[in-house]
Amino acid sequence: MKQEVVIPYVLLADFSPEHNDKLITIAGILNDLDTTIKCLERLKSLKSGTDQTTLDSYWTTAIVMYARCFASGDRRRDIINTLKDGLEPTTETWHNNIINLRNKHIAHSENIFEQTQIMIWLSPFKPRQVTSIAPFTLRHDALNIETLEQFSKVARTMHTRAVDLMTAISNEALAAVRKLPIQKLYRKAKEPRPRFELPTIDDVTKTRKPKPKP
Repeated sequence: MKQEVVIPYVLLADFSPEHNDKLITIAGILNDLDTTIKCLERLKSLKSGTDQTTLDSYWTTAIVMYARCFASGDRRRDIINTLKDGLEPTTETWHNNIINLRNKHIAHSENIFEQTQIMIWLSPFKPRQVTSIAPFTLRHDALNIETLEQFSKVARTMHTRAVDLMTAISNEALAAVRKLPIQKLYRKAKEPRPRFELPTIDDVTKTRKPKPKP
């Protein structure tokens, strides 16, 4: 009968908060980019004639999750800036296009991708008369082969950068932790382990970071 082996662990936050915060930010970004890439790949695999709701669902999710990587929030701005710094001009242009698509069209109705006119419909027959008033909306989603391909390239470029940055910072953290007294780490591993708490919808406005003590 095999004996179960319990692998001891400690939290990086207790020993190197700076490395911990950076790695948390990158891990979150990688999760969002994974979702983005999967949605774009699913769009590429869809057959012609797919209903608009399905197309909109994948397209909107891809845009929102990609933009989320670079938006304001609890994530570290220095990490986000590092991912964006030094992009090739074409990549930077398409990155900005996707961010603007989220900001000016998906999240807010601001640009010319959505235009509405209120039509006064007249009877084509006699007697001549007004039959109704109704809105006519033209909505452009910017989803086409070129945009899909360029978006995929940008997302994969950012994913590669994030993986490389994760590797570099993980190595830095590992080197720092290995300089600590090993007994200290094993003593910490015996302490009660914190657990994730499953939030509810009522917790949606709660921040991840605790408020500083007065």
